[in-house]
Amino acid sequence: MASRPNLQHLAVNTDRNTIAGIEGMPSILLHADASGTEAVMPWLVQCKALCLLAGLGGRAGSTATPALARLAHDAGLYTVVLVGMPCDWEGRRRRTAALQALDSVQKYASETVIIHGDEVARRLGDDCAMMDCIAQCDALLLRELETAVASEVI
Repeated sequence: MASRPNLQHLAVNTDRNTIAGIEGMPSILLHADASGTEAVMPWLVQCKALCLLAGLGGRAGSTATPALARLAHDAGLYTVVLVGMPCDWEGRRRRTAALQALDSVQKYASETVIIHGDEVARRLGDDCAMMDCIAQCDALLLRELETAVASEVI
């Protein structure tokens, strides 16, 4: 993605290993229940808009994403949330967590773009490997983010 002078990146996650592995941008570790979002506030006060990119269904996506969307909404920011929904084969628990998180996100986001894992898997075919499906979902989310940035939606 092309760098833009007015675009800042901040990685936020509830997983210490993920945060430790992020290079090239500032990062904030949240608690598993997404408490600690106040650490993001210094970043938000400088923003006019916020774009969240998350996979829902896991701990970080299902807790941090709704909390950050609400925080941005309360700060009066235009908020675009790009989310990946889990495939059915990832299990009922992940699907339920993702649907609950999506409901919460949609209450606070100005716009929500959803990439459905099952639709991606269907397009790739029955012989598609799990990692290929996940990689394709990630690529679609990044393409949506690049489109939003290029059109200066955010």
